[in-house]
Order: sequence, then C-alpha cells, then structure tokens
Amino acid sequence: MASDQDLLFKTLLMSISNQLTTEDLEKMKFGLELPQGTLEDVQKPFELFRRMMNAKLLSAENRGHLASLLQFAGRFDLCNELMQHRVSQFGPTEGELKFTAKSLVYLMLLIENGI
Repeated sequence: MASDQDLLFKTLLMSISNQLTTEDLEKMKFGLELPQGTLEDVQKPFELFRRMMNAKLLSAENRGHLASLLQFAGRFDLCNELMQHRVSQFGPTEGELKFTAKSLVYLMLLIENGI
C-alpha cells in the first residue's frame, strides 16, 4: 500500500503533468538520457514520470533529474513548485541546496544575457 508521502508526491506529479505542454514534453524527452526508442511512445508527461520512476530516476526523495528536465524545458515555475514541495514537506537535502544554488546562478546568467 502506498504511503501518504507517496500519494502526496504522485498528486504533485499529476499537477505538474497537467501544466506541461506537448512542446515541454518533447524537450524533456530530448533531455532525458535513456536508451534509444525507450521514450518514443510516451505521449503524456505522467507517462514520462512513470518511466523515470521505473528507471529509479525519480522518487519523492530523488527529484533532481526531473528538476533538471523542467529547467531544460524552460519551466522554471514547475521546477520551483517541485522543489518547494520537497522543502515544505521534509526540509532541503544537501544535494537540493547545491542544485538550487546552481539553478539560481544559471537563471541569473540567462537574465544577464537577455535570454
């Protein structure tokens, strides 16, 4: 039986999935390094999330890959939603603090360069 934490995490993933466009999904699939042909039949973001979970690339405790893909697709809003949910639920891990710092530097570079 799924824990409350798992259900909350899956609810968050469905919320994020519902906000992603087809273009966002294609960018995320391109950014995810899985064997060729693995993602060709993925049509919905939640299907991508399920594949990532099966490949042990995504879990309630391991959000870094998904956060990177959301950034790759330019969806910083959803990346922030994903990471804020983690912080409010458990507090940030050391890896997430490093990830957030790198993300802020990257975002500042984009803004400085007018991108």
